[in-house]
Amino acid sequence: MFWKLFNNSKHELQSCETDDNFKAETDEEKNTNPERKIDPDYRMTIFLSLFNKSPRKKGERFPGYVAYELGIINVEQYFDELRQRQLIEPASEKDILSLLKVSELKTILVENGLKKTGNKPVLIERILNEIDLSQIELLAEPYYSLSQKGIDFLVSHDDFIKIRQNSQWGIGIEEYLQMKEISNSDISFENIILSLLNRKLLEIKKKRYSLSQYEYSRLHEIYISIYQLLQDKGEPQNAIKPLLSSLLLSVSGCENYWLIGYKRGLKLKNVEVLKSYVPIHIDEFVATYMIGLEDYYSKQIASDVYHNFVGPFNLCTLEMFESIIQKVFSSAISPDLGEYDE
Repeated sequence: MFWKLFNNSKHELQSCETDDNFKAETDEEKNTNPERKIDPDYRMTIFLSLFNKSPRKKGERFPGYVAYELGIINVEQYFDELRQRQLIEPASEKDILSLLKVSELKTILVENGLKKTGNKPVLIERILNEIDLSQIELLAEPYYSLSQKGIDFLVSHDDFIKIRQNSQWGIGIEEYLQMKEISNSDISFENIILSLLNRKLLEIKKKRYSLSQYEYSRLHEIYISIYQLLQDKGEPQNAIKPLLSSLLLSVSGCENYWLIGYKRGLKLKNVEVLKSYVPIHIDEFVATYMIGLEDYYSKQIASDVYHNFVGPFNLCTLEMFESIIQKVFSSAISPDLGEYDE
């Protein structure tokens, strides 16, 4: 099993307000869509993360995913809910002023007969210390920032943010939560993700003789994701294995798998088929990552990877595979593999 192999240890919307016709279809203007079964903590985490970089104003335009991904229909009501739960609080004058451009801050200072020299933090401090803030209209706007309780909530739900940021994993929140529920509480976030990626590999392995072009691409994404997770965990001795698996997939001939059915269906001659043949090649970043882990390579690891190959077929022999690996290690860039195309 691959687990043993790998781990031996836009649009913007108007504040998501809806017109009267759409409101009539919602459940009495509830702030979230009752038909969308979204984990409430996930919804809250992703929405609160919008406050991470700067204050947000009640009634402003929010990204489209607030409605279509998080299912928040009435943002203003949801805003009020977060405020009541003390997850957000009125933003400080300093934070609100940070929303302005340097040129706008300088304009305020010049209009008040003050110096406009200095970087942005200096300009803001000068405004706060030397100007009557009641004359700055922006400061009267209902801006909110994360409270300490909100910050703590985000820290405790950082796993949701990581999953959303790493769409290449192909892992949904529901499947993550299910795996987390059945896993031992001592298992780390990284190991849960590795388990889910391993499961996806096994699902593809079952379909090896009906592997689609999409699934072929997904295999590469999964291998690279596993590599990155193992590197982040400080396990370079295991991280080299998914890289070798990606390499083997690239040189196996699977990228041209669809040509077999194409040839049979249209009864094409080999010469005609070869016009669409994709030459063997290795992604340069895979070669670069491998070179960085050369000290952890061994022929035994290559053999293990070779005999756990996932794909409809493998035209690369073990000897060829070992030879290609050595070519990668001896090259500063991805090597020319034209000799293996025959």
